[in-house]
Amino acid sequence: MNVLSTIDQLIHCQATQLATIVSFHVTFVYGMNKEQQRLPLWTDLMDIARTMSSAWCVIGDFNAVLYKHDRIGGDEAPKVPWAKVIWTGTVIPRHAFISWTFLLQRLPTKHRISRFSPLLDTSCSFCNVAEETDQHIIYECAYATEIRERINAWWRLPDTPDVKSLLPKLIKTRGTQVRMQIS
Repeated sequence: MNVLSTIDQLIHCQATQLATIVSFHVTFVYGMNKEQQRLPLWTDLMDIARTMSSAWCVIGDFNAVLYKHDRIGGDEAPKVPWAKVIWTGTVIPRHAFISWTFLLQRLPTKHRISRFSPLLDTSCSFCNVAEETDQHIIYECAYATEIRERINAWWRLPDTPDVKSLLPKLIKTRGTQVRMQIS
C-alpha cells in the first residue's frame, strides 16, 4: 500500500495485490459532520476522479444522509421528547434500540428494504395479509396484536391505535412510572 495523498477528510492510496502485481486505487473517507464542512471532500474526490484510469474503490463514512432525521447524534439531529422514556438504565439495551428504531420509523421492514431492492415481496412475514410496514408490524398484524395483548396483560400500556397516540402518554409519565413497571 502506497499512500499517494492525505487530505483532511480522505487518504488516497495505491494498493498492489502481491501475487498478481495488479494495482488499484483506494480512497478512505471520513467526512466532516456538517454539510458545509464536507464540500471540500467532494471537490477533492472529483479531482482524484479526473486522474483515475484504473480500478478505484472509495470507502468510508461520508457522514451524509438522505434525510436529516436519519442522522444519529451530531448538531443536525433533532431532539426528541421521548428519549428519556426509551434510554434509561432499567431498559434492556436491545429493547431500547428496537423501540428507538420504531419511534424513528426506521425498523428494517420489507417496505423499507424494498427501496433498495424493488423486486422484494413486501407482504408481512407473519400474516401475509398486508404490506410489512412499521405501523403494520406493531399495530395491525394479527400476530403482533396477539403479542401486544399478552404484554399488556403483564404491563398495562395505554391502549392506542398508533405510536403517535402512544408517545404523549408515555412522555406524560416522564418515564418514571414506565421504568417502575418494567423493572
